[in-house]
Amino acid sequence: MTDPSRVAEFLRSMGLAQEEQEHLVVLTLNPKNAVTGYYTVTIGLVNQAQAAGREIFRKAIIANATGIIMAHNHPSNSCDPSTDDVRLTSLMRDAGKIVDITLMDHIIVGERDYFSFREKNIL
Repeated sequence: MTDPSRVAEFLRSMGLAQEEQEHLVVLTLNPKNAVTGYYTVTIGLVNQAQAAGREIFRKAIIANATGIIMAHNHPSNSCDPSTDDVRLTSLMRDAGKIVDITLMDHIIVGERDYFSFREKNIL
């Protein structure tokens, strides 16, 4: 599952868009891009969630994933990425190359909209 609209729909079904604080989650993927796991990496404040690459990729390594989709919510329901969101995406893309796990997308999900870094060619 790598179609951003389907991923956003799945994330909404998991309740991510309704959270009152930012939650950063990781979907682990197998070689056929099927989801093999859904993991909450961190829960932050109303407007930010701190993330460490080691926590993001630890889940993926344990799951023997070949790819991940990183996602988080914005409680404000604005799906526009912050400067920190863009920086984190770039760092995790590069970190994934080192451990041979592809960052397939980073999706910001709201109750009605979503933002896909892959769709916007930022990834």
